[in-house]
Amino acid sequence: GVGELELKVNAKTVKGDFIVDKDGKGKYMFGGRTFGDALSFTLAMIKSVNGTIKCKSNADCWKLLKQDGKSMQELKKEAAEKAKAARVNPRSIVEWKALKEGNLGKIRKLGSNALPLNEVE
Repeated sequence: GVGELELKVNAKTVKGDFIVDKDGKGKYMFGGRTFGDALSFTLAMIKSVNGTIKCKSNADCWKLLKQDGKSMQELKKEAAEKAKAARVNPRSIVEWKALKEGNLGKIRKLGSNALPLNEVE
């Protein structure tokens, strides 16, 4: 599936895509290139319009990248709260998608050795 991501740089809007392949792995695509992480993807988008925004980590990028008017940081926080409320521990893109669709049977239950979801980065 494709999720369009937007970045505002110097009053310009740059668009890229987040794609999930058949193995459920996420990849960022921009300008005909594929990136494995949000940081290199965002830096390429900034560079394409000679922008001066500084990004040092994926977390920095999640504050800047938007989907449907919400930052990736906000979307991740919402998803984490939803997962915590449902007492599940999604650890893959496929499982996060199942959570979004309300298909809880496809997601690992939140166990004692699970990662705490209040700190999703």
